[in-house]
Amino acid sequence: MKKLTSILSLLIFGAGIQASAGEHEEVHSLTYSVYQSYRFIPMTNTDKVLATQEQARKMLPGWNATPDKLTGMFRDMYGPAAMVPGNTNMDKAQRFMSGKLSEMGVNAAEWIKTRDISVSHASFVNFKQVINGHEVVLSDLAFRFTPDGRLQRIKMKNFGTPAAGLQPELSASDVLNGTTILEGLGGVNISEKRVEPNWVWFPIPAKGGYIMHPAWTFAVNGTTSFEKPVELSGYIDAITGELLYRSNSVNETFETTVDALLYMIKPTNPRSVERVKHMTVTIAGTDYLTDDTGFVSVASANAPVNVTYKVKGPWSDVRVSNSTPTFTANMTISPSAHSLPVSDSTSSDFRAVSAFFYVNAIHDYMKSKWPSFTGMDNTPLRTNVDINGTDCNAYYSNGNYSINFYPPQGASCRAFSTVPDIVFHEYGHGISYKFYASQGTNFSNGAMGEGNSDVWAMCINQDGVVGEGSYYNGANIRSYIGTPKVYPGDIKGEVHADGEIIAGAWWDVAINTGSGDTMAKLFALTYYDTPNGPDGTEGEVYHDVLISALMNDDDDANLGNGTPHFSQIVAAFARHGIYLLSDAQFEHTEVPHQPINTAVAIKGNLVLSNPAFFDKLFLFYRDRYGAGTWDSVAMTNTTGNEYAAQIPGLPGGSIVDYFFKANDAIQASSYGLPGGYSPAVTSTELTLPYQFGFGLNVGRYKNDFEGAIDGWELGLSTDDASDGIWEQGVPGGTTSGGQQVQTDKDHTTGTGKCLITGNGQLFGSVSDDDVDNGLTTARTPVFDLPFYEPVIEYYRWYSNDRGSNSNARSDYWTVEIRTPNSGLWKRVDYTKESDQRWRRRVFRVSEYLPGASAIQMQFIAEDRKIGTLSGNGQNVVEAAVDDFLIYEGAPAGVENTGLAVQSKVYPNPADNMVHVTVPGGSNGSINLYDITGRTISITNVTDAKIEYGINTRDLPSGTYMILIQTQYAVQNTTVVVSHN
Repeated sequence: MKKLTSILSLLIFGAGIQASAGEHEEVHSLTYSVYQSYRFIPMTNTDKVLATQEQARKMLPGWNATPDKLTGMFRDMYGPAAMVPGNTNMDKAQRFMSGKLSEMGVNAAEWIKTRDISVSHASFVNFKQVINGHEVVLSDLAFRFTPDGRLQRIKMKNFGTPAAGLQPELSASDVLNGTTILEGLGGVNISEKRVEPNWVWFPIPAKGGYIMHPAWTFAVNGTTSFEKPVELSGYIDAITGELLYRSNSVNETFETTVDALLYMIKPTNPRSVERVKHMTVTIAGTDYLTDDTGFVSVASANAPVNVTYKVKGPWSDVRVSNSTPTFTANMTISPSAHSLPVSDSTSSDFRAVSAFFYVNAIHDYMKSKWPSFTGMDNTPLRTNVDINGTDCNAYYSNGNYSINFYPPQGASCRAFSTVPDIVFHEYGHGISYKFYASQGTNFSNGAMGEGNSDVWAMCINQDGVVGEGSYYNGANIRSYIGTPKVYPGDIKGEVHADGEIIAGAWWDVAINTGSGDTMAKLFALTYYDTPNGPDGTEGEVYHDVLISALMNDDDDANLGNGTPHFSQIVAAFARHGIYLLSDAQFEHTEVPHQPINTAVAIKGNLVLSNPAFFDKLFLFYRDRYGAGTWDSVAMTNTTGNEYAAQIPGLPGGSIVDYFFKANDAIQASSYGLPGGYSPAVTSTELTLPYQFGFGLNVGRYKNDFEGAIDGWELGLSTDDASDGIWEQGVPGGTTSGGQQVQTDKDHTTGTGKCLITGNGQLFGSVSDDDVDNGLTTARTPVFDLPFYEPVIEYYRWYSNDRGSNSNARSDYWTVEIRTPNSGLWKRVDYTKESDQRWRRRVFRVSEYLPGASAIQMQFIAEDRKIGTLSGNGQNVVEAAVDDFLIYEGAPAGVENTGLAVQSKVYPNPADNMVHVTVPGGSNGSINLYDITGRTISITNVTDAKIEYGINTRDLPSGTYMILIQTQYAVQNTTVVVSHN
């Protein structure tokens, strides 16, 4: 065990230390989070979840418990406000923690106070977890009380306890001098890096709970190639040395290389005379401040006087080009109204005054919402205009407490210091950081930070477009009018893009309520609830915001009977994929193909984190080749959390699609299952619905990819991918954040082979042999289809949103079909939506190629070069295909047993020889495998004979499998070899 370095803080200064590029392909940005794949981890302990919810109801009648999906403990509890024992709110919280909450796994001795405040609408008491003298990062236990002292809500981030005796194996100096601290920072010029002397506990998400490891806190400062500063902080695992988390407290508005940063305020409008308030005016050596009307009165001054106007006040101190002296304007005036000498709108003076004016506007607006908040009153915000830089950008620096604006960029963009929305946005970052700090916690979610900053701008301007007129071509920065950004489909792992989801939800609250002021009031009050979470947990953070918005809209401390704007708020958030029932999970096993005209039982277990808002669970289904329209039925709660319904029996050859939706109290449906399926969403944004067929009994062709794949082409000469080429093999599997990226099991047996895009070593790096720099194709042979209504089935695995911080869902999974030698391919599967499971796709050939007597298919995985995206558009893309089958669809109303085309295998058990009789005219093969899937022999079948013998004399006694594939059928038979 290495000793800890006993210093206050390890610190290295360097004149231009250049960060190494880093070896991990998956790190594409300054930020990083082991919670990146958190939302893909399923709820792992449903029994614990149900027990927690029952405990909450018994503890406080009418209360609801939202569970932590990994531990099953509650992360949010609320209900009708309740009286609890205690003299003060702090006393009540501590008693409740050591009493009722101890029954739910809370150890009161581990929690220390961080906040105890009362404001007009509520009171709050918070604690953080400290174990063996070391803080647990991200921990929080928050109590909310009504103004009359009734308990209204408890939120908790409790990650459990670490293994006994766990201590750092790496010292602070090991981390400081290692390479991990600079991992992925290629191109950043490092000026300083340091590691704090006191280690902390960091909870690492994993299936079944959190792994608590000691970690070192680090900080890195430097600049990018665009002269933008970076102020990074994060955590490195003190056991493994791995990077756990990294965030940047420099928050940018926009870069020209980024796709779609769109904002609003109108520098294109005619300028108007505005009063400049809070400005320093120096007369006869004495400084004065203009008031809210821009007025200053000096009784003893004799006119005319020399006046120095300083673009500086209690809230903003403007500097031009980072100059040391304050920018000033000198005039000799008489006692009357005078305008500052900034008539030239292209001058740096004009940009300085503009930024100063807008900072004061947003400061005063913020104070109107929180009169008692002084976190941004004590020191003037350094407001730097025309700083060195070569792109269209602005940023907030928390370390320097400054907002910073580049000069105009030629014919591209105006200086963002002259765009009010952008000034409001950057100041909004300061609001989030400083307000949370005043509440005893740290603001940590980058996406919500960007979204909140946009909302501050929209609150002031009462407009859903942010940064209008920023560019000379008329482009804005972001717009919340029109097509919404929706969780989770629009989560990209980039904070500006991900923040559009929550900002859009707030703007739709304004639209639905018909009042921007109502939205702004609820938005500001929500800050007191301190919704928070690491990057990668946006689903839970945004849901927390929704509950807080409802709670702040409530007028009787009981969400169960609604709030004045309940339906408007819920509908606004639902439009962006943030639902009251957003954590609903339906544990369901896809049904197999069914006999014709037989009703099909559909059942599964529904797990809800918010049962108080639940209304009904619906099964949606359609006969794809019948009416083709969706029908639905409310499922019945049969017992416990099990629900059941039926799909009626259908004729042979029918193929059914089905999915599930849980509806909340106002019928704003939750996210569909599986994987967000909903017919209302564009098919390219969806994974597959569940599918099965009726009467699909006769297999005409099957390839499970365990043996020969004659005629299949893996990787075409026209492909351009540099890595991740299709191959056949036992999948090695890769993971990211504990979640599967490339499959580690085939579909057929779980231990055999499949087609796979590249195949790194078992449990290798997530970027080992994934698809890169283009596309790769697996193409089938040509299949003749001389039988009734051919139906094709295959199983596929696809991942393009795990293992990378950027460019998720920027590429498509494509499956196509054509008639032989045709240049026209038709898509049968085309989506950007990942589905890291083996999923069945079933379809009739006639759906795409009516009357076709022969077909060919191809499977395409791609990671295209996209120059407009970071890292040239590269992402972690993996795919796999298994169990490709062609069925003969049963004629309508006929149960086709296929006995006429079955082969005979005898004797069984066998000694020295197994005999196989196939139908006359057969062509194909007879494959013999052992129980591990190893090919022992392959016998070619031709139309010249029907009897074949397989020698088993030299085989060890045991169980074997014979796979017979002909144009008539695919048949698996188990044979026992037993020697006398």
